[in-house]
Amino acid sequence: MAAFGQAAAQVPLVLDPAKLRLASLNAVVVDASANRPVYAKGANDVTPIASLTKLMTAMVTLDAGLSLDELIAIDMDDLDYLKGTTSRLRMGTELPRLEMLRLALMSSENRAASSLARTYPGGTPAFVGAMNAKAALLGMSNTRY
Repeated sequence: MAAFGQAAAQVPLVLDPAKLRLASLNAVVVDASANRPVYAKGANDVTPIASLTKLMTAMVTLDAGLSLDELIAIDMDDLDYLKGTTSRLRMGTELPRLEMLRLALMSSENRAASSLARTYPGGTPAFVGAMNAKAALLGMSNTRY
């Protein structure tokens, strides 16, 4: 069996990117042994990355050192008029900042994330500015919020 494994290891792997079919808009596949890309689809397209936005929301919120016990209420400013997304958080829902942070991260609750930004010192514009500053600090030179 060991001889078979050695023989298989000597056969060069031929990658055919034309056979790769991905539904995603953006992807990069890298041959790690040769450290070279073998497939790219929309690799340089500017696209929002929701998970990255959620993580940045958490970092900026935590960096601010605000009380995680402070109650935050969902209000009209937290409605998504741009994309019309829905939420399980109703107007007037009041939760501690920590719970809003958890909901923003674990349930992708946009209203919770919006409430965190709105209650940041200086409001949403200052929050977005802090997100951009944090991205720059982390070396994310092509990231803008």
